[in-house]
Amino acid sequence: MGRTGRLVIVLCLCAAVLGGSGAAAQGDDISTLAVGCGNRTTIADFLLGGLDGVMASESDSSAAGGQLRLQATASELFLEPVLGPDWEVTRGPVPTVAGGVLDGQTYTAGLPVASAAELTASYGAGVACEVRALLQPGSNFSSVGFFSGTATTEQWAYFSTFGTGTDSVPVIHTSVRGAGGSIVGVPTTVTLDEWHDFRIVWQPGVLEFYVDGALVDTRTGVDITLPQRFGYYKSG
Repeated sequence: MGRTGRLVIVLCLCAAVLGGSGAAAQGDDISTLAVGCGNRTTIADFLLGGLDGVMASESDSSAAGGQLRLQATASELFLEPVLGPDWEVTRGPVPTVAGGVLDGQTYTAGLPVASAAELTASYGAGVACEVRALLQPGSNFSSVGFFSGTATTEQWAYFSTFGTGTDSVPVIHTSVRGAGGSIVGVPTTVTLDEWHDFRIVWQPGVLEFYVDGALVDTRTGVDITLPQRFGYYKSG
């Protein structure tokens, strides 16, 4: 039997963007988001205080750094045996959650079927999502990132095998569909069958896609007009 494709997730985070780059601060393994912190860019600036209320869980106050790691507004470690109440399954059976891993491969009568789930919280521009995931070939589409809804998929910005999952050489793409309806996929060199940290930073008119801390794609003139949810979709 050939491979049937799989999308496995061990961590997902969503956080607001204060401004600046979405690149992680040095030493980050998988952070919620590390961004430029406005007018606080030196040690003296940080010593002035005034950061209450920005949900900063960690800061880099070096003169060359000036970054904050923000606390996530939504996060999931998949430690429970079922998805938490902040999740909605929109396609297929409830995915398997065990030992800190969500396995998006689901079956009906022994056959793989389409599966999808999403956080119920919706976001506008000015947010980033981050997920540690492993994508395997075998399903045409395995996608993770922002969706207007994984049941309707009208607008999105995500990483995806983009219809190549059953090809002899499947490729992970960045994929965007805005209000205009056109779908633009850009191939990457990101490997399947290996764990990666995927980050998407969505700011007004701009999308940045990062893998393992490296910027792999930037989109400008983005016309995403619908609120977005973090989620995943895998075809049968």
